[in-house]
Parts: sequence; C-alpha cells; structure tokens
Amino acid sequence: MRSYQAVPRRILHWSPLLLGAVMLAACVSAGGDAGGGGASPDRSPPGDEVSVREPDQAFVRAAVEAVNAYRAEPRTCEDSGDVLPAAPPVTWSDTLGEAAAAHSADMARHEFMSHRGTDGLMPGNRISNAGYTWRGWAENVAAGHSRVDAVMKGWIDSPGHCANIMRPDLVEIGLGLAENQAAEYRYYWTLKLAAPRE
Repeated sequence: MRSYQAVPRRILHWSPLLLGAVMLAACVSAGGDAGGGGASPDRSPPGDEVSVREPDQAFVRAAVEAVNAYRAEPRTCEDSGDVLPAAPPVTWSDTLGEAAAAHSADMARHEFMSHRGTDGLMPGNRISNAGYTWRGWAENVAAGHSRVDAVMKGWIDSPGHCANIMRPDLVEIGLGLAENQAAEYRYYWTLKLAAPRE
C-alpha cells in the first residue's frame, strides 16, 4: 500500500499578485440566450455571516468614476496588441447593482468564485431575474481585493476583463461587494455591465 504525505498548508498559499491574477473571471454575452441554468456545480456549505456593501453615494461614485476613467482613453486589452477605442461613459443602474450584490453574497457565503451561482443561474439569468431587460451584458468577478480601485485595477490588467470594461455597447453598470470574514479571500466582487433593450 502506498502512503501519501500531506502538503504543508503554507505551500498552498498564493502570493497576492498571483492570487489577483487567478481570482478574476470574465463572462460576456452579445444578446440572445441568457446563459442556461444547467446543473449547479458542487459548492461548500454556507459560510459564516456575510455582509453586503450598500451602494451608497461614495461607493457608486467610486465605481462609475473608475470605469469611466479607464474607458476615457484607448486601451490595449488583448495580447494581440489591438487597441480598443475609448468608450462612452457609463451610468449606475440600481437593478444591476442589486444583481451584482446578490451574486457577490452567494460567492461569499459559499466561498467560491464563478459566473454560475449556487442556484445554477448564469449572469444573464440573474440580470433578467432582477428585472433588467437587456440587449447585451458582461460580468467580471473577483475575490480578495478590499477596495474599488484595487479590484478595478486587477480587472483592467486582465485581457478579458479589460475588454468587458471597454465594450462601447454596454452603458450601465452595477457593482456588488460582499464580505465573509471567515472566508479565505474575505471579499467577493461582481461587476455587471449591460445595455438596456430599447
């Protein structure tokens, strides 16, 4: 019988820079299907107390200003070297903010990071279920950053997330932040970008 030696926990910890690169994920849609439900992946049991950041005026302003500052100038997001043109400014959507906060709370409570929620829903489903009628959307998620500027910098430095932020057809945003002090990454973020159907 073969014996296995446990890997010391300290070896399993990630450096903050690598963690930031790994703990980002992007998802997009140009319209049509909202991203099917399907079976929910296995999740850990619900964690400890989760608090959701209320989108007060300072939080909303920080989110909108950060996204608009990045969109104000042409940007190279992809490894191809293609330059994306500057994009029009975005505005805040309370509906997108509520959908983003709910997904961040789900991730914090169950200590995971994915576009698929524990209920099996995908980003387009959540946006629709919140009451937003969309013609296009994108979602960025992250874990571990404690401030708006830090999470936005992580996203803009990641090709897929940067491309989502620079999409000129998406003109409204909502940002959600949930905290679980007992979780390894503590802070869980969701950025929803969308365009309403006219």
